[in-house]
Amino acid sequence: MDSSALAPTPYDNGVKGTQQAGLVEDIGESATPPLTGQFIEKAMIGLAAARPGKFGGELGAPMFTAMINHLSHEKEQAKSSEIAAQIKLEAVTAELNALNIQKVRLDERLENLRSTSRIKQTCAFLSPIFFSVAIDLHKGNLNISVVVAIASTVLLAVNFFGFRGKSE
Repeated sequence: MDSSALAPTPYDNGVKGTQQAGLVEDIGESATPPLTGQFIEKAMIGLAAARPGKFGGELGAPMFTAMINHLSHEKEQAKSSEIAAQIKLEAVTAELNALNIQKVRLDERLENLRSTSRIKQTCAFLSPIFFSVAIDLHKGNLNISVVVAIASTVLLAVNFFGFRGKSE
């Protein structure tokens, strides 16, 4: 008998063409989470105890049960080890983030200190020049010498007191 004679025709395939994609909300509460616990292990041990002939006979069934118990114990240890490692990873990640934030703050403070240092060096360089100019102007009896002397005093004061950024 030819198998192609049993196949339906393409027009009679049971599909009407009016199907639409479903919504996730349609699933609702009927989708239950996977089972937790040791159901498979207990079922396998029960089967080995009830029908030892199917699991290697009187000598093989206890070995099978012992292997199931051992593997189940290893699985639980691996789960607890993974949870501990995840907790440690999260703690180290949080510590790393805190250190990165602290590094950024310290880098910003260092850059502020560098710019403040440049300003102080410039003031220390210009202050004696302005003082000497103020002395020469005072010798020439010019009133502007007072303004230049005050400017050089301000530059000297900036050098001594300087600027301070926020310290956190």
